[in-house]
Amino acid sequence: MKKITFLIFIVIGTICYSKYKIELNINPNDSLKIIKKVIKNYENGVLQNEEVVKYTYENDLVSKIVTTTDNNIITNETTIKYENGKLKEMYNIFPFAKIKKGNKIMTQMESIINVVYNYENDLIKNAIGYQNDKITHVDNFIYNADKQLVKKQTKTEGISNRETKYTYNKEGNLLKEKESESNEYYKYDDKRNPFDLVFPQAYLKIYQISKNNIKSCNWNSNSYTYEYEYNSDNYPIKIIKKNGRKIENETIIEYSKV
Repeated sequence: MKKITFLIFIVIGTICYSKYKIELNINPNDSLKIIKKVIKNYENGVLQNEEVVKYTYENDLVSKIVTTTDNNIITNETTIKYENGKLKEMYNIFPFAKIKKGNKIMTQMESIINVVYNYENDLIKNAIGYQNDKITHVDNFIYNADKQLVKKQTKTEGISNRETKYTYNKEGNLLKEKESESNEYYKYDDKRNPFDLVFPQAYLKIYQISKNNIKSCNWNSNSYTYEYEYNSDNYPIKIIKKNGRKIENETIIEYSKV
């Protein structure tokens, strides 16, 4: 996707998701956590590579996310820091790595990308992104009376400022995302989004992680659909993402009580 936060989306595996503040029917099954995802990536119907994402928790909070290739090469290690119980920083290390993509070997150069979050009461008011200790962008967040994110203002080094606006459906899921001439539209299922089990509410809001799972997403001329298999708790255990009729990736999610 087009967002500056794309690398963070890679970490959590969430393209085209939204979130707003709702009252969920919390039950003992909410002690479940995502512990592992296996992602198979395709191009023109051909398997290119496989990623394994593992989640570690401390005191019921996600503390580390490690992404490896199918032959156990680390491609990303994210350490998550908290301050007064609030998610304060995502510190991402992308080590030098040789990564298989189909019949090719891609080189990933070493870099460090981190994002620091600043709060006003319980909402994140801005996020400052760094790459190798240099500020790359600043996102400022504006909310409505229902504490839904309605506007994001982005200042990026060397690029003109951008503004993204968000509107929601009656269920509170993101309906439309508009940035200049670009538009995204979303439709959802009625099952539970698994990232509610991983990240705090304030973080979910700014990255538009929904209470439900996206069934379709239209971004300009691109049309994405998602097919799901669910467990008995109505969380996805398998997701197939398609661009038109072509499979882009297939994700298997494992849960456990932590």
